[in-house]
Amino acid sequence: MFYHGLMNNIFRDYDIRGIYPGEISEDLAFKIGNAIAVYLKADRVIVGEDIRESSPSLSRAVLDGIISAGSDAIYIGQCTTPMFYFATTHLKAGGGIMITASHNPKNYNGFKIVNSSGEPIGYHDGLKDIESLIKHDPIAGPNKGKIIERSSIVEEYINFLIDKSGLAIGEFQKNIVVDAGNGSVALILKSLLDRLEIKYKPLFFEIDGQFSGRGPDPVKGDAMRVLKEEVRRTSAAFGFAFDGDADRISFVDEFGSTIDPQYILAILWQSEGASCPVIYESRFSKAVIEFFGSYGIQSKVGHTNISKTARENSAQIAGETSGHFFFKDMNSNESAILAALKIIKYAQQSRLSLSEMVKPFQKYYYFGETTISSSLKADNIGLILAKLKEKYGDGEINEFDGLTVEYWTNRPAGDRWWFNVRPSNTEPVIRLVVESDNELLLENKKKEVEEEIKNTETNR
Repeated sequence: MFYHGLMNNIFRDYDIRGIYPGEISEDLAFKIGNAIAVYLKADRVIVGEDIRESSPSLSRAVLDGIISAGSDAIYIGQCTTPMFYFATTHLKAGGGIMITASHNPKNYNGFKIVNSSGEPIGYHDGLKDIESLIKHDPIAGPNKGKIIERSSIVEEYINFLIDKSGLAIGEFQKNIVVDAGNGSVALILKSLLDRLEIKYKPLFFEIDGQFSGRGPDPVKGDAMRVLKEEVRRTSAAFGFAFDGDADRISFVDEFGSTIDPQYILAILWQSEGASCPVIYESRFSKAVIEFFGSYGIQSKVGHTNISKTARENSAQIAGETSGHFFFKDMNSNESAILAALKIIKYAQQSRLSLSEMVKPFQKYYYFGETTISSSLKADNIGLILAKLKEKYGDGEINEFDGLTVEYWTNRPAGDRWWFNVRPSNTEPVIRLVVESDNELLLENKKKEVEEEIKNTETNR
């Protein structure tokens, strides 16, 4: 499910997130810092923050909470979430807390938590226990810890990215357009790209906690309009845009057309030699799954699920349709910048345009997520899924992640289709994905399933 127990449902499957200051406050941040230090039993805890205007005061409260429990707090200041992951293992800390609300609107904030291995702590593998600790008075350690202000790790992270990307200085000679979205990625982008001597047109590189350029979510509405226009205007090879904390990335090709993230994962896997385990999630196109073949391993949607599956299978790379890309070199966490650099490297090696790279995966008619509002109460979701199972009971039903119904195997060409319905883990909505090998059938079935969901909600 989407939300859990405490405090207006701010404890979610993968993190803690809510509106500041109503749901997320300095008092809560202190308690979270204390509870995490107690839960991790860590001598040292990393603390990083994104560039939101509420992040500095929340960081100070988290730092005070950590040292009250007797742990030392290593404060790395403003950073991207992937840089925070890197710092936790690079500095050999006992765990870490990142103050961020990722791609959520500017009035949100929250906390992402990892253990000493950099593994994300989700609701069912630690956050629930942390939630329980917060219900009680903070626990004072035998001795108060100290705050260690670490000088910036930007240079160390840039060196790491260049090394793992395999890009040589001056290797890529084409022009690209890069949209930082006024977010945390602007802390390192210019230095990184300039060092690699990459020719780029910068968009929204000014750090701005109001995200006044186009908002923290690059795929919401027409947020990438300027990026697309600039790619076309400058005849760039391609362009890409980051979300607020740089753990997601979205690409557009040389025509300014948005590229589905699952196709980017296929390209990244191909760039790794196409002979290693690759983790994908339950909403991927049949075309991409067919391309992965026996190397493809399905995971449930969501950061903690995919990261865990990648670790369990020693996968070199993993990804999901939201634009998160996970790398073994990042301890199976995301790095949107590393994904961008690897795409740049492959573009140079293959001499293909981005549209040419993705063409083999556009075999079928795939309608990416349709978002349907819902109250998302457990009984409401259960009723919707039960009604869909009843209506499509003659299909091949899979409940691995939400509800997937397939009419594909042993069906004649032109009559194949499938859909997946699941509640979002980060927003109060239901998400629907539909695919077919027939464009008209796709439109009809998408409309049909949408109407069934809406009718169930209306008549419950």
